[in-house]
Formats: sequence, C-alpha cells, structure tokens
Amino acid sequence: MDIITKTGEIWSENAIGAVISLIKESDDSIEAERKLTHWLTEMNCQLIAMALERIDTELYQIYKVQGWRVARRDSRTICCRYGELTYTRRLLQKEGKSFYPLDCKMGFEPRKHYSLGMIERIVESVAITTSRSASELLQSLAGITISHQSVISLKNYAGEKAKTYEKALAEEEKVEKPTQPEIIAIEGDGIVLKNKEKGGVSEVHRLQVYEGVR
Repeated sequence: MDIITKTGEIWSENAIGAVISLIKESDDSIEAERKLTHWLTEMNCQLIAMALERIDTELYQIYKVQGWRVARRDSRTICCRYGELTYTRRLLQKEGKSFYPLDCKMGFEPRKHYSLGMIERIVESVAITTSRSASELLQSLAGITISHQSVISLKNYAGEKAKTYEKALAEEEKVEKPTQPEIIAIEGDGIVLKNKEKGGVSEVHRLQVYEGVR
C-alpha cells in the first residue's frame, strides 16, 4: 500500500468518525443536517486551500526562472460559491513590481471579499427578488452574511464588468472597412484532366489577385 492510498484511508476513517459524532450529538434530523452542511463546507474549503498552496508553489517555480522573488506570504479570506475560503499565497516582486500569481490564476480580484462566482450567485438572487430579500435568502440558504446595500453595490459592479466585457468583445469583432487599392490585377486559369481508363473529367481552377502590395 503506497503512502497516498494509506493517507487517504486514514483521512476517510477520520471523516467518517466525525460524521458519526455529528449525527449522534444532534437532537433531531434538522440539526444533524445543519451541522453536517457546516462541517462539509469547512472540509471542502480546507481541501481547496491545500490544493491552492500546491498550485501557488508550482506558479512560483515558473516565475522564479524569470527573476521574480518572494517578498512575503500573505493570508487571505474570500467568500466563494463553495464557502468562505482562507488560504495563503506568495507575493512576488521584481524590479519594483509585485503581484500574487495565485490570485491572478484564480481570478480573485484585489481588495474584494467575494469571488466572481459568488458575485454571480448574488446577482442571480437579486434578479428574482429585492436586494433586501436577496440578502436574507443568501443568509438562510448559503450562510452568507451580506447587507442589502452590499447586494446593490455588487449588482452594480457586475453590471459595469459586463459592459466592459461587451465593449471589449465588440472592439475585437469590429470589421475594418475595406480600402480601395490603387492597383488591382486579377489573373485566373484552369486545366481539364481526363481519365482515359474511367472516362471521367476533372477541372482545376486557380485565381490570383494582386493589389500592388509586396
């Protein structure tokens, strides 16, 4: 048995034991479900945090050969669709510039308490009800504490992001107007190929356009 399999089995046994304890300690099924939901959310976030630390290490190895060095390691907490995530990542510096490679990789924007995925969920909620009701709904179903003022602010922020994206997309899709060349020459020819054995005929055509640009 390799170390990974053994570690996985130990973790599974510990997890099963924790689940059993939570169920036995609960007074009824509703309380058990609440405790299990909270526990599973915490476990998911812990696993994701460990995975992010590995990704952060891999990213550092890539940037290290480019001359970037570790300034420090900082902890951050951000609310995502899968729960409140606390993780640690490297701040890299080079020639007076600094950034967090992991944050860029994950799309976690600076000084934002909510991920883009979480903002999407909030906007989806406010789209079907009022901002105040959305705040209460998120607290009840997702365990997210957020004021209705913050819901409005995030909705407006998402709207601005969408406008910026649509504008950039329109710029990319914009087709340049055709120009009238000073010189244009068109040459074409073709050949006919006959198959003596099968009696078939094939035609090959070629067309060449020259606009005076080399």
